[in-house]
Amino acid sequence: MIVFKAGLVLGIACAAAMMLRRRSAAWRHAALALGFGIVGFLPILELAAPGWGATVAPSLVGLSAAASADVKIARTLWYSGALIGVLGIVIGLMRIAWIRASARVVDPRRHAIADDAAVECGLRRGVVVLETDRPVMPVTWGLFRPKILLPDAAREWTDECLRAVFRHELAHVQRGDWGVQLLATLITRVFWFNPVVWLASRQLRIDSERACDYAVLNLGVEATDYAAQLIRVARATAGRQARIGLAPAASQARGLERRIAATLDAHVDRTPLSGFACAIAAALFVGASLPIAGFGEPPASASPALLGVQREVLRRFGGEERKFSIVAGEVSFWKNKLEGRVELQARLNVDGSVSGLRVVEPVHPDLATAAEVIVRNWRREPARVRGVPVEVPIRMTVDFKR
Repeated sequence: MIVFKAGLVLGIACAAAMMLRRRSAAWRHAALALGFGIVGFLPILELAAPGWGATVAPSLVGLSAAASADVKIARTLWYSGALIGVLGIVIGLMRIAWIRASARVVDPRRHAIADDAAVECGLRRGVVVLETDRPVMPVTWGLFRPKILLPDAAREWTDECLRAVFRHELAHVQRGDWGVQLLATLITRVFWFNPVVWLASRQLRIDSERACDYAVLNLGVEATDYAAQLIRVARATAGRQARIGLAPAASQARGLERRIAATLDAHVDRTPLSGFACAIAAALFVGASLPIAGFGEPPASASPALLGVQREVLRRFGGEERKFSIVAGEVSFWKNKLEGRVELQARLNVDGSVSGLRVVEPVHPDLATAAEVIVRNWRREPARVRGVPVEVPIRMTVDFKR
């Protein structure tokens, strides 16, 4: 169920970003970041959200199909892909630590330029500027003690070029982009099979870079001068691949043309996102996501005495009986109808499957649905006449007992 909820939340976030396509990139980035944030806190929201639409059928689908080879294969593929993705994040963090261990602090001149840029950006936290001999592009990472990493080629950059790079990177720091990107990467790796998640993650990174470009221009920098500095940095780092995938890069070759075009477009909205607007947007997103988080959860009116109590489902077929154990905390009925008997008629096909299934007498709809799910996902040996499989009518009873 959480897979469906995560995809729906991020789908709404992508739709909101599309509706804001005429607004500043900071607004679109905020919508996508809120979507990833809500997905990250979905387990907590499920506890706070009022339950609705809960029925026994979805839970019993998973119960009766638990032995299905297809379901097991799908789950194994999902968990394996998620594990590989999370391991990739761990390796990326280890690579950051490895490069950090061999990097060195830049000279006082460049650090002074970075400090001046931090004052311009209104940044109160200290930032460490490092350089490395490894082939990297300017990147930044860190939450509490942010760091900016430069290639050794930055020693030859002019003060204006360095100032442009620092302003951009410090905009990432001020906006907290590294933490947001790390969370989005983690969610993308966990739900790696969902194209909506990848689309949202890609657009999040694009809007992050553009929002930082606009933040630099809002400091009074001429668009043509800033675009020229972006081109200089791109040329100076040509052929250098950013080896730190978890850190935002100042000027990646991919998408650089569109960034420069957006920078030079005087009609593009560059309005920054205020704290008040961000708080209102967050409240709206959380309010819209609570019904999604509560879907499929037990309703608040459910009797507490029935939750967590083990139930027994008894299925009879002729002289054969099979039992399933379920827990009321995982399987809930709209009206707590946790007991009852369902009589069904069907035909047992020559391949052991069941068709023509119908309920003999009126029962609670949740009970009927649950019984049909159990029987449809059940296989047995077909009836035989002189060793030849034949179709036969059958009558079954499914008991839901305390």
